[in-house]
Amino acid sequence: DIYAAGEGHNPRGFFDASRSTDESQLRYMIGEHTREMVEVWNSYFDEHGVDLILTPGQFCDAITYTCQANSTCTIRRGEGFEGESIEYTDASDASVSHCVFVSYFFFKSIPVPKMTVPVGLGDKGEPVSVMLMGRAGPPHAKDHLWIYEDDSTKASDVDFLHKVNTIVTAMTEANPSLARAEPALVTMASPPSRSPSSPPGSGGGGGAGGSSNLFQL
Repeated sequence: DIYAAGEGHNPRGFFDASRSTDESQLRYMIGEHTREMVEVWNSYFDEHGVDLILTPGQFCDAITYTCQANSTCTIRRGEGFEGESIEYTDASDASVSHCVFVSYFFFKSIPVPKMTVPVGLGDKGEPVSVMLMGRAGPPHAKDHLWIYEDDSTKASDVDFLHKVNTIVTAMTEANPSLARAEPALVTMASPPSRSPSSPPGSGGGGGAGGSSNLFQL
């Protein structure tokens, strides 16, 4: 991930950015700024009675190595403003940063609970998903100490997970095809047996050609 991959992926900018900051700015980012961002983020949920925010998992069609390297990923852009008729057009000139901005960069500096949920396939058979984001921290926290306490952060997302479960349950009830399909489990019943004198691949006790005793549940 630290190497360039064509025109669409070059992390050099992130390394160069470290030259434009200092220790004081770092302390601000992990201290006062973190607390301020948590307050701003949570204020939307508290003032508007919002449980979850739903966004696309990414702004582009499913990313391929080719489109990532060449910055030719397909994205839908809208022209217009709120309250007006917005016209959407598809373009194949998006970089991977444009595609994954919502999941890679939104509020990465504060502990915002997020979960990506698959919702089926697109017109071309590519996977499609949405992302759910919740309020940061315990519902009734009186201060920001939980941000710096490992034990508190382990349980701070429980309320969010229950809300996500409610959404996913309703979604799969409305469209059963979206329900999770448990994968087939492949396991080895017993290791293949082979006498010391048997050449590799002779399959002593393991079947023809030395195949292992595998079965599918």
